[in-house]
Amino acid sequence: MINKKIFQLFLIVATIISCSKDSANPIRSFTLTVKAETGGSVNTSGGNFEAGELVTLSATASAGYVFTGWSNGSTKNPLLVSVFSNQTITAVFEEMTYSLLINTVGEGTVSETLVSSGRNADYTSGSIVKLTAEPSTEWNFDRWSGDYDGTDNPIEISITEEKNITAIFENENIEVNDENDYMGLKDYALAKGKYIGNLMRDGMFDNEHVNGGLTDMILKSEYNAIVLGNKMKMSNLLRTRPEDPFNIKVSDINTTNIDRFIDYADRNGMRKRGHVMVWHNQIPTWLKNEVPNWSAQQIYDFSKSYIIALSTYCAGKIDEWDVLNEAIVNNGFRGNTWYDKVNSQENSEGNIGFYDYFSYLFKWAREGDPNVELFYNDYNIEPFGTSKNIFMRNFVKKLKSDYASPIDGVGLQSHFKINQTTNEFIYKLGQTIDDLGDSGFTANITELDIRICSDDTKTVLDQKEAYKNIVLTAFSRENCKTILIWGSSDNDSWIPSHYEGCGQATPHDENFNKKFAYYGIQEALISL
Repeated sequence: MINKKIFQLFLIVATIISCSKDSANPIRSFTLTVKAETGGSVNTSGGNFEAGELVTLSATASAGYVFTGWSNGSTKNPLLVSVFSNQTITAVFEEMTYSLLINTVGEGTVSETLVSSGRNADYTSGSIVKLTAEPSTEWNFDRWSGDYDGTDNPIEISITEEKNITAIFENENIEVNDENDYMGLKDYALAKGKYIGNLMRDGMFDNEHVNGGLTDMILKSEYNAIVLGNKMKMSNLLRTRPEDPFNIKVSDINTTNIDRFIDYADRNGMRKRGHVMVWHNQIPTWLKNEVPNWSAQQIYDFSKSYIIALSTYCAGKIDEWDVLNEAIVNNGFRGNTWYDKVNSQENSEGNIGFYDYFSYLFKWAREGDPNVELFYNDYNIEPFGTSKNIFMRNFVKKLKSDYASPIDGVGLQSHFKINQTTNEFIYKLGQTIDDLGDSGFTANITELDIRICSDDTKTVLDQKEAYKNIVLTAFSRENCKTILIWGSSDNDSWIPSHYEGCGQATPHDENFNKKFAYYGIQEALISL
């Protein structure tokens, strides 16, 4: 009982002492000073605050400046500060700078002179930079493109954002050979004995004045070779079932499409590529329904009569034919096609297998036209040494050597992704062309486009170099005579509808203007 009273007395004394100390030490306050360096302001200059009080600081950059952080090391804005001591915090600002990227097409340089403020590499906002295009010997300055379009030289550029400007130079020794004094890609190619071509899509085929005539203008001013996208495929040429599908006549074929194509090409002096005689895809509906019930012999009879009728009608009109298209998958022949039965069933002469059937396709095409060049055409066969490339090369060589098939060449479609087009990749393309040439084959590039996708790290400038290097690599070989691009402009490219997040695949943009890629091709043709 005594101990309990002593304990209570101790608590009372301790409480009195504690209260005495609190009254002797009132709550402290501290001074917070807030400043701003040149280039901005802060929301407060500071003041006196109780210990532990929270203060919100915010910094605002002036025009031409950017906030970079606080003197206490924080980059948060606004910043929440807990005051426990006297302190000074300063907002730090830096003058904004922008890069000026200068490119050249052709041979020449561009000098940069700072007219007002800023510095040489990245320029401060508001800087005025004078650009002077200086052509090399035998070259002339033509114009600027990119973030400045015009022909003045020199020019002054106000730097208020990042800018990308290209100086375009043209060779003064290239002879002009048309009445408008315009040199298209075809003129450079023809001077080197080559053909540079493009694709006529369905919209252009149906109406030459589509897109206000701009597609037509690009095709006939830039290219000297042409191919149809769809209008000469079997689904369009043999849309209606012939009376006798095993003895097809010229009258069974939609020759109107052929005539219109030939007329356009001849009016514009273009080499003509026929695309395509036999393909597993885009066949007429009636054939798709009937062919599963046909025998191998009936497939032979249908194919023979169709090819001979088609090649006979086109004799002397078409310069080269894709006789067979995309018959290979990886390291073997494609399955599940309308002509599959020839690989598992003999015809009346005992022929069985794809090699027999494919060899006859070329023989029938030659029977209809003794002078036309005959091609096998496919994709993903371009780089030397892949499984599909190896199978393709062995396939066409065997057709020629073991089956006496009159195959003249291989069409390398060349649908590429920009990140794919490394120097090694393009070198292997050249190896393929060389290897085919050693066996007597022409190796043309038949459907070239280079798409840029959202996950790619390379840009339109890399695309320019890719087009340039591919054209140089291919055309530097004698057995590559023609390069066909798959799309006159990004406006009618097939890429966006087939590859999500991809586009910009052709040398002209969606507004039919020349891109860097165009000038890459031009440079290649000039330097051949």
